[in-house]
Amino acid sequence: MKLFRKVMSGLLAGSLILSLVACGAGSGATETGDPSGNGAVGTSSASGDEIVVNVSDNVTLINLEVYANNNSCEFLYADLVFDPLYYGDRQGNNSPCICTSYDLNEDGTEVTLHIKEGVKFHDGTDLNAEDVVATFEFMLRNMDTLGLASAVWSNLESVELIDEYTCKITLSQYFATFENSLTYTWILSDEDIEQYGDDFQSAERVINGSGPWKFVEWQDGQYARYTPNQNYWDPDAVSNIDTLNVWFVNQENAKVSGITSGNLDYTQSLRSDMVPMVENLEGVEVIEYTSDVMYYMQFDCAEDSIFSDPNARKAVAYALDLNTVLGLVGGGEKMNCMFLPSLLGYDESIEGYEYNPDLAREYLAQTDYNGEKLTLYTRNDLVAIDDVMAVFIQNLVDVGFNISTKICDSAEFVTIRQDPSAYDIFFVNLGAFDADPYTLYIIPRIVNDTHNSYYHNEELNNLIIDSYNTTDKTKREDELKQVARIVYDECGPVLGLYASNSYCVIREGLEGVLVTKGAGPYFRYASVDEAVWNK
Repeated sequence: MKLFRKVMSGLLAGSLILSLVACGAGSGATETGDPSGNGAVGTSSASGDEIVVNVSDNVTLINLEVYANNNSCEFLYADLVFDPLYYGDRQGNNSPCICTSYDLNEDGTEVTLHIKEGVKFHDGTDLNAEDVVATFEFMLRNMDTLGLASAVWSNLESVELIDEYTCKITLSQYFATFENSLTYTWILSDEDIEQYGDDFQSAERVINGSGPWKFVEWQDGQYARYTPNQNYWDPDAVSNIDTLNVWFVNQENAKVSGITSGNLDYTQSLRSDMVPMVENLEGVEVIEYTSDVMYYMQFDCAEDSIFSDPNARKAVAYALDLNTVLGLVGGGEKMNCMFLPSLLGYDESIEGYEYNPDLAREYLAQTDYNGEKLTLYTRNDLVAIDDVMAVFIQNLVDVGFNISTKICDSAEFVTIRQDPSAYDIFFVNLGAFDADPYTLYIIPRIVNDTHNSYYHNEELNNLIIDSYNTTDKTKREDELKQVARIVYDECGPVLGLYASNSYCVIREGLEGVLVTKGAGPYFRYASVDEAVWNK
């Protein structure tokens, strides 16, 4: 549940010193310097000034090719500049956009898409079904190189133009995340593809969407800049913000300095120990919520591993003092079920594993464990990871495990996790998007065993695949709850532990920001209440 805390009392504002570049104007400010962001910045808030909004993201824009997106800033860019077939809020709620509706045949393998009339690209050309067909054909040609396209449309076989505002796609098999895939299908101009070729975005930098914002420029490692599309087909979605700057700011002190000085108007994922520095700042709202990011352990369940025995896995589960850990990471919620509450398949009747060292010892005593040396691997970029690992190792040693930890950088961790014999247990986090339990969760980690747990349960795999391919939503939910129950009873291969709290900070008067629990912020429908903004 989100907790909104309106802050009222004053705090002396410090000046913003970013490690990258001067960040630009803040509330109601007019930018007067070099548009690259390196020049001087004015802070006038007089009536009639240009409204410039500065927000930060923890990661930087890397690629302008929307179907190569792989981080929050790149999805933010796509969300601003392009229109998808359906619009998704990344929390499972999807609604028509360029596609006003669709029809499925009986087995869901043929889908007729009805395309909205009256939409124009930023260059003034019309968007119609020919552009939709060209977009699908573009993805089909580039499945081997565009990771997002292959991830969301692996079942796509062909596309066919029916008429100016109708087309049909053919699937090898229906899949449960079909509608989510529509929300990741941003429409490209067939004329741009024909004129410039398939690399028109990445190589030619021809950025011609139909969305409510226009791309202006991108300074690698610094910022991306956008202005509103005044001719957008939905006039209610045209922002009164004149310039939106998205800055790459991943240092906690820089985020705080930006907010306190007025040079940043929104910052995401502020670390919990930094919140006291801004929570009493006048005109600022701190938003606290439990994120849709699961922190979990995965076991090596190979025959020669102690964790092939479910009793050993349960010994770990009962040994962990998660309340202490949650205190270290800034709060959150323990997970009883492997699915976060936002995901289809979450079963509140599953009781979970409580901290019970005596019971952990009993389970360990039922195994063949003889004190063999074990290692718990994790990543060094996780919140409070040194302290968290200290708690986990002490918990496990206390119940009889001979175990130590190795905290790795991301590259080393990926190498270890992909090596079939390299780990005993690993601990890491995993974001959930679109209320989708399949794409990142149970298909790669259980059915495909991407991370080499060597756990195999034919009944479990069949339930997952059948639920993924059925068009019956009631059946799908029932089967996913069975999946959650089996994973709980087996205590593996994935053991969900907790979801931590997250904090973002937003300036008063900035409205319409979509603060998702797992996918980052979206500013597609952002605007400013000018009466508040110009105070």
